[in-house]
Amino acid sequence: MGVEIERKFLLKDDGLLKFLNQIGVNFKRYEIVQFYTKISKNAETRYRKIGDNYTKTTKIGTGITRKEFENTCEKTEFETALSSQIGEVLNKERFEFRLNNNDAFIDVFSGDLSGLFTLEVEFKDELYGVFFRLKEPILSHILKDVSDDANFKNKSLALFGLESKKSDLEFAKNVLKQHKIPINFTKNITAKDALSLAFFQILDDFDKSEPLKFIKTAQKCLVILEFLPEIFDTKLSQNFCENFKILSDFAKVNLELDECLKHTKNAKITPFLKDALEICNANLAKFLNEKSTEFLAEWELFLNEDSDFFSSKNANEKLIKLLSFQTRVKFIELRRALRALNQDNKNDEFYKIEKILSEIFIVFSSFETIFNDKNVQKFSKKLGKFHALFNSLNTLDTLLKATLSYISDEKKSQKISAKTYEKIYKIRNKIIKKREKFLKQLQKVVKILRIYG
Repeated sequence: MGVEIERKFLLKDDGLLKFLNQIGVNFKRYEIVQFYTKISKNAETRYRKIGDNYTKTTKIGTGITRKEFENTCEKTEFETALSSQIGEVLNKERFEFRLNNNDAFIDVFSGDLSGLFTLEVEFKDELYGVFFRLKEPILSHILKDVSDDANFKNKSLALFGLESKKSDLEFAKNVLKQHKIPINFTKNITAKDALSLAFFQILDDFDKSEPLKFIKTAQKCLVILEFLPEIFDTKLSQNFCENFKILSDFAKVNLELDECLKHTKNAKITPFLKDALEICNANLAKFLNEKSTEFLAEWELFLNEDSDFFSSKNANEKLIKLLSFQTRVKFIELRRALRALNQDNKNDEFYKIEKILSEIFIVFSSFETIFNDKNVQKFSKKLGKFHALFNSLNTLDTLLKATLSYISDEKKSQKISAKTYEKIYKIRNKIIKKREKFLKQLQKVVKILRIYG
């Protein structure tokens, strides 16, 4: 075991490196590739490659002094560990030299961190490290001391990227106006910028000529605003949420009938369902035309507002931190509800869980690219399938009610009811059987999310 005592400084650019070269400083130069397999507040496990040498290092502690356990490892172990990496792989060119009899390193980062230059100085004595001061001409190349700034720890750079790289919202919105492409959210994007872009991308989906699409878009906006709180002005958010909820509640039957039509194979009931949906959609279109949707014009103006005027306390929080925390809170609610589920429960208990799953799925599918993690992306797909199971219960229930209202023959009604309930209980059994496996997968994702926030 060793003790790492170091100070870290953010450089303005590569000027210090050029200056030291000019005055004849001898550097030991090498390429570094490193990644992390464990990250917590007080500990980290790092794998590093320098040339043909591979090491595994565990660091414990915070501040300028930490315990360090470093061991060599084989190339095969390094490559195997790479499949379990957390965050991004860091690539940098290191220039090692001596500064006041201390080991010093200038790191020139590449890839997504291109433009980042740091100076690290290592000390054998903690007291000396604390009172160490840089002097001119080196001091003129320093932006600031980042020894205690968590944003510039290598593990933080791997997780969140470079803090100073701000989103160009205007450019992004112009691209989204011209192309229907998925948004690849960066790990350092703020919650306000991310939500502004996500909402801006679906503005065109508020199309009254397609009522169901209109309502689904309103539902999505409502879920995201409620799931990720206090990003925008509270009163303003509440006003938008209330309007989105009115739209969503009015069209509940439309959405249920639409799902029924997708799932029914009964040729006799299909025309009845189509007629019912057509009537409901006509009522919805009338409702949308009569109801004041002026708030949507305000919504569009609001999304084009590029200032902090409408910001709330979480506006400048990294989206990935807020999303991770809020998702874990929702997972606790989901886990509790799933644990309490059994075959004696009424369908209403299953529908409550379906609502929770639906909210998580909408948010996850909107922002999952931010994690860039195979396990999270794999879970997102399984979450969608698990939610579809619960949703099929609701659809069968609605389909049964619609069928019974159409058929007057009591014997036929009883026969259809029996067959439908048989399907419902098969799905309920399937959910109960899949529950434990799903909860284990959920717990794995919780561990990943805990790293971010």
